[in-house]
Amino acid sequence: MRICLPLLLVAAAAQAPAETRHGDWTVSGPGPQGCVAQTGGDGLPWLRVSALPGETAPPGSFPAIRLQEYALRHFATVMQEGTPVQIRVDDGPAATAMPYAWLEEDVFQNAQAAIPPGARQEMLRAMAAGSRIIATSAGRPVADLPLRGFTAAYLKMMALCGLDGTGVTG
Repeated sequence: MRICLPLLLVAAAAQAPAETRHGDWTVSGPGPQGCVAQTGGDGLPWLRVSALPGETAPPGSFPAIRLQEYALRHFATVMQEGTPVQIRVDDGPAATAMPYAWLEEDVFQNAQAAIPPGARQEMLRAMAAGSRIIATSAGRPVADLPLRGFTAAYLKMMALCGLDGTGVTG
């Protein structure tokens, strides 16, 4: 029995995706969503950067960047379909994303906006050098999320997927 328990624990750990913390960011993967670095959540919108092994290969293609907002039961999200979202790092230039929205369990509104592929490299470089990411829609705040630990999280996420962080961190 003494030998079996440690072997079971090792087997369970080998099957679970790796998860590490870097500042305000959590990194996991590889898993069903690929390799992911994210911040926010726990009642706040979250920002997720994700890469798929073999599909995301800088410098030709960069990881997806998505902002998701969710509202309390029967309340609306700030992000609404048809209204652009401006996502910027610190006071730098903004990337514009068009959100899509859906209802979960018919009462919880969710909205997600993705940075367009052509703006990803510039956004990731700004995130690596910046201190916070700010999103607004129709002049209303959506998110103000920290970037503390982003560069380490990004490099770890890319390494978990067997990819290189070239083009973003140097």
